[in-house]
Amino acid sequence: MADSICSLAVRTAYMLGLHLEPPTTLPSCERELRRRLWWSVFELDTKVGIKVGRPFLIRTTHMMPQLPRDDLAAAIESGSTFAPIGDNATWLSFNLQRFTLYKIARELNLSFYGHELKFKDGDSFYNDDSAMDDLAVTWGPQTTALTEWTKQVPNPLQNKRKNGVAFSGDGSTLDLEPYAPLWLQRQRLCLELEYNHLCISLHRPFISFSLNQGSNTVAMAVKCAHHAIELTNIVHQVLTTTTILHGWHEAFQWQWSAAMTLVGFVMANTQDPLAPAARKSIQLAVSVLDMFASSFDAAVKAAIIVRTLHTNIESVMTQFEAQTAHFAGTTNVNPLLDRSVSLHEGGDDGVPSQFDGVGNDFDLLEMTMNVDFWAELDMLLPGGSGTTTSL
Repeated sequence: MADSICSLAVRTAYMLGLHLEPPTTLPSCERELRRRLWWSVFELDTKVGIKVGRPFLIRTTHMMPQLPRDDLAAAIESGSTFAPIGDNATWLSFNLQRFTLYKIARELNLSFYGHELKFKDGDSFYNDDSAMDDLAVTWGPQTTALTEWTKQVPNPLQNKRKNGVAFSGDGSTLDLEPYAPLWLQRQRLCLELEYNHLCISLHRPFISFSLNQGSNTVAMAVKCAHHAIELTNIVHQVLTTTTILHGWHEAFQWQWSAAMTLVGFVMANTQDPLAPAARKSIQLAVSVLDMFASSFDAAVKAAIIVRTLHTNIESVMTQFEAQTAHFAGTTNVNPLLDRSVSLHEGGDDGVPSQFDGVGNDFDLLEMTMNVDFWAELDMLLPGGSGTTTSL
């Protein structure tokens, strides 16, 4: 449905001529309004395209209007009564920063899927470890554009940290300003959460369930997990100390995406140094989804799914760690994916059996192994089907 609505919005925008630079004969306020409308449609198209994995409807090779202004004069012309927030930033700066962020995300997405991959006959991206690692080498450095974006975000739109820096992902606690306007607090949070969410979405294809991943592939997966952990920490702190995100459906979607991403990362990289922190973050994500459950029925089932996955992962890892505790050094065995590993003395049961017969109407292992499952939220709605569809 989201894809259909987005298509209708894009067609309507083109019919209205919003894709063209507004004529100078129009008043300044109307020109800015038309620009904001066009770039809002651009953002929607990018968001839906990245989420469902379809080509973008808007072609950036064609003429487009310049980005809208966010200065004090533009804010006054818009008719708003919001006070300036300092550093020549206004309430319009939030949307301008989002437009810029989505421009970067779109370019990275196009670059990722436009890269020519040299597969062996009959192979796919996830079956060719060397092709995936080569893509990580060539595409990975381009993601510095996201870091550069964080450096130009106006200070009034950055969340203050206790012994930390905004957008750094250093795990520091937010220093929320209780007396700042509610709309400004929400803008700050949503901007940083959306940044982390986009980083998760762009890096997630590198979470590979191959037992022979390349080092560059793992590095990209670790970046993805770092952003998922950071997003979970932020949402948990905000929900437990404020009401800013209560009932905020998109924040729930971001958390659901981050939670399933962490599950996938842990299953694919059980021996990575970040895995213990990721496992703890999955548990924290369950608490976050439980808090969202008071606002969304979908969050109730989402919490059940993640809680069950976390319980089974911890069960397998606890047994594995207990059996390998007497070995010196570390082992590269993945007890969650390698069917040759047995956690029962004298038995021939593989680890995946730990996920069998869990109950409910969900195929938990299939959910975790399918990286794209998070995009299918329909099955989380009341009465929704418990089956998954391969994208």
